[in-house]
Amino acid sequence: MTALDIGWRSSLMFLTTSMMCWTSGALRLSNPKFRNVWKQKKMIPIKKQLIRRRFGYNGRIVSCKMHDILHDFAQFLTRNECSVMRVQVDMEERERPGVEKVRHSWLSLAPNFPKIPISIFVKGNLRSLFIDCTSDTSLGDENMVFFHQDFRYLKHLRTLALRSSGITKVPEQIGQLIHLRHLCMYNSMNLQELADEVCDLCNLQTLILQGCSRLQRLPEGMGKLVNLRQLYMRGCSALVGLPKGIGGLTQLQTLDTMVIPKKNEAAYFLSLGDLKRLNHLRFQTSFFEIRNCCNLINPSRSELMYWECLVNVFLDFGGIDKKEEIRDEEDEFGILEALQPHPSLRYLRIKQYKGTNLYPKWMMGLDRLTGLDFIDCKQCESLPPLGRLLPSLAVLRIDGLDKVKKIGDEFLGLGVEQVEAVSFPKLKWLFFYNMRDWEDWEGTAGTSLQPGVMPCLKVLEIENCGNLKSLPPYLKHTPLHILRINASGVLSQSLQNSEEEFTNISRITRIFVDGQELENNS
Repeated sequence: MTALDIGWRSSLMFLTTSMMCWTSGALRLSNPKFRNVWKQKKMIPIKKQLIRRRFGYNGRIVSCKMHDILHDFAQFLTRNECSVMRVQVDMEERERPGVEKVRHSWLSLAPNFPKIPISIFVKGNLRSLFIDCTSDTSLGDENMVFFHQDFRYLKHLRTLALRSSGITKVPEQIGQLIHLRHLCMYNSMNLQELADEVCDLCNLQTLILQGCSRLQRLPEGMGKLVNLRQLYMRGCSALVGLPKGIGGLTQLQTLDTMVIPKKNEAAYFLSLGDLKRLNHLRFQTSFFEIRNCCNLINPSRSELMYWECLVNVFLDFGGIDKKEEIRDEEDEFGILEALQPHPSLRYLRIKQYKGTNLYPKWMMGLDRLTGLDFIDCKQCESLPPLGRLLPSLAVLRIDGLDKVKKIGDEFLGLGVEQVEAVSFPKLKWLFFYNMRDWEDWEGTAGTSLQPGVMPCLKVLEIENCGNLKSLPPYLKHTPLHILRINASGVLSQSLQNSEEEFTNISRITRIFVDGQELENNS
C-alpha cells in the first residue's frame, strides 16, 4: 500500500457540481505553468492516482473523488481566492476571516448553527457560493439572512448552490442577482415554490432542482430565461406539468424530465410535441424521464422517434388520480406503442405500466439496447421473449411484476427449431425483485443442455420472491460468478436442503443467502 492508497476525501463531487465550479472559475488555476504541467502526457498515471472517477453502467462518469494530497495542494494554490469553511455556532464572535480576495466560498454548516455570518460576504467579491447542509443541519427560511439584509454582498455572484437546504420558497430578492449563471437547489425537499423573480435572471444558464420532491410549480415566465442551457428536475415528483414557455428556450441543451399533464389541463402546460422546437437538445450524457405517460392525448408514433440522440429513457406511467376511473388496458398499450424510441436507444425503463402486454412492436428493433428495467407493472402476467429480441442487452431488472407466476422458455425466446441459437448473448447482470406470485422458473430439457443460454452471465440477484421454488437447470452452464438470494424463503430452503438443487449451482464461485455466504466445497 502506498501513500496514495489512503486519505481519500469522503465527499463526492458530482458532474453537475463540477461543471458549475469550472464555469464560475472555482476549479480554474491562475498559474499557467501548473496548467501546462497538468496537461502533459506523463501526468496521466498520476491523475488516475489522485482522482478516482465512478462510472455508470454505460461508461458515463457519474462522480469524482479527490485525494487529500490533491485537495490540499489545490487549496494551497488558491488560498487567496477560494475558501472552504465549516460554519460554527459562534462564528460572529470570532475574528473575521481574511476575505478581501476570496472569490469562491464553500460553507459546510455545523449542527444547530444560528445563521450564516455576514462577515463572509462583506467585501462583495464573491463569484461562487456553495452551502452544504447535512442531515443534522437545516438551512431554513429564517436563517437565510444574506438574502434578506443587504444584497450588495452578493451582487457579483455567478453561482449559488444550496444542497439539502430546508427552505420552502426561493426569496423574491434573488431576482437582483442579475449576473447569476448557475442556481442549484439540489435535494431541497421542503422547497414548494420558485419565486417568479427567478425568471428575471437573464444570464442564468443552469437550473438544478433535482430532489425537490415538494416543488409544486415552476414560474410561468420560464420563457424569459433565454440563456438557459441546462434544466435538471429529476425527483420533483409533485410537479403536475411544465410551463409552456420552456418550449421557447432555443438554447436549452439538457432537459432530464418531462411531465405529461392531465388531459383537462394539457392546454396550459408543455407537451412532448413542443420539445421538437428545441433544436439544441442533447440527451447523450443524461437520462430523460417522461412522467405520467398515461395522460398522453392522441399520441402519435413520432413522439420520441424524432431524437436520435435520445439514448436513455424512463417511461413512468404513474400519476393517475385514485378518484379517476381505472385506466383501460388497450389505451395503455396504445400509448406504449406510440412512445416508440429511436433504434439507437441504449437504456429503457418502464414503470407503473398498467397494461397486460409488455411487448410493443418496436422492441424488436432495439439492437443497441444494453439496459432494461420493468418496474411495478402490476398487470403483466408474462414476459416478452427478451433473449431473442435484444442481442446487446447486458443488464436486466424485473421488479414488482406481481402477476407473473411462471417464467419458462418463452423468456429465452428459443424454440425447438432454434437449437444453435444464443439467448441473451451479452447479458451480464440479471435482477429479480419483489415478484410476489412468482413460483416457477423453468427450463425444458432442450434449454437445460444448451450452452447458448446466457453465456456471459456474471451476477444474478433474487430478492423478496417468497414463492419461487427453484432455479432453472441451465444456470449451471453459465459462467455465473455471484448469486445473491434475499428474503426468498422457499428458494433459500430448497438450496440448503436439497442436494439436487445445490448441485445445479455448485459451480458458482460465490453464493449469498440472506446476507450469509455459503460454503462451496466443490
